This record gives sequence, structure tokens and C-alpha cells, in this order.
Amino acid sequence: MTDIIDITIVKGATFKVSWFVKDGNGEPVPLAGYSAKMQIRKQNGTLLFSFLTGAEMSITPNDGGVHLHIPDEVTKDIDWYLAKYDVFIIAPNQPEDDAYKIVRGNVSVESSVTQIHI
Repeated sequence: MTDIIDITIVKGATFKVSWFVKDGNGEPVPLAGYSAKMQIRKQNGTLLFSFLTGAEMSITPNDGGVHLHIPDEVTKDIDWYLAKYDVFIIAPNQPEDDAYKIVRGNVSVESSVTQIHI
């Protein structure tokens, strides 16, 4: 079953979040060689952001961690307030690089009183 976790991005602030893939016994799934992909879309399906490993996303193979980092230079230009997302991990060289959805949820954007980028 895919976890449902809602996230909030603060406009103009660096955003970091991590998800950890665990097996049925609660043990970390080794993710050596895996890649990850995340997309944020409006409710109507319009693509807002797409993130990949090697760019904004990284994986720590031993603890099953999938990590996202969006710099403040990117979040400052967000002009929407509610969307949805999901994250997939893609297995290396298994039949057709099998993909697994690990998390999904809503994304809300919070405005800031303090303006960092003036």
C-alpha cells in the first residue's frame, strides 16, 4: 500500500523532505542502483514540477531513503497554492526497470511574511 503524506512548501524557502522505503517487517529496503521520480501536478493534471535522481532527488541505498531538495530560488516563483504529487522508485535492470509508487499526497504552498528574495 502506498503511503499518503501531505506536504507544505513555504514560498521562498528551501524545501527538503525524505521518505523511507521499508519492507513488511519494517526493515529498510536496500535501494542500491534505484532511481526516483516525482511529479507535482494541478488537480486537472497540468504538470507543475518534475524531479529526478541526480538533480533535486537523491537516494541513500542502505537506509531506503529517498530525498527531495528544492532550493529557495525555485520555491520563490511558485504561483499556485494546492496540487498533488507522487513518488516512484525505479528498480535497476529488473524486468523493464520495474517502478513502484512509494508515497502520494497533496502539496500546499504557504506564503511568507518575510521576503528573502526582494
